[in-house]
Amino acid sequence: MKKIYSKEMMIDAILKNYNETGRIPQQEEWNASNRHPCRELIHRSFGSFNNAITAAGLIPRTYWVSIPKDIMIERLRVFAKKLGRSPCVQEMDCLRPSNVPCRKTYEVTFGGFKKALLAAGLKPPEYDDIDPSERDTILFALRIHRFIKRLINLFKIDSHF
Repeated sequence: MKKIYSKEMMIDAILKNYNETGRIPQQEEWNASNRHPCRELIHRSFGSFNNAITAAGLIPRTYWVSIPKDIMIERLRVFAKKLGRSPCVQEMDCLRPSNVPCRKTYEVTFGGFKKALLAAGLKPPEYDDIDPSERDTILFALRIHRFIKRLINLFKIDSHF
């Protein structure tokens, strides 16, 4: 028999998760961890998952962080300088330093990652621009990154990968 959840019970579940992990739950994590009530039910009840987070008295985590564009551009340039070339999408996903915003933030802010690179005065990398040995390293790092994310979801480990 299906359990019926009230809005208060959903808020309690969100707060319980917050107290256990010490951070705001994200939609993807919620579904991956098979938490109940499911994200879809929360979404239907509150209009969005973030509305439920707000109703619980928490501030939702979003990609639309208020980082000024000039700071984002500068951090992207510094990362490119460290690499010796413009970063590719895979490097942004798994090799970027913690002070560089995530790829999604650049995509939302600039309307795409290539547009962010162009705004920073960087040339979007082409596949042939990257040395074959570097490509192998990038792909290997990406595979490890994905594997770690799967382990985190499987064992419900709290991490920011």
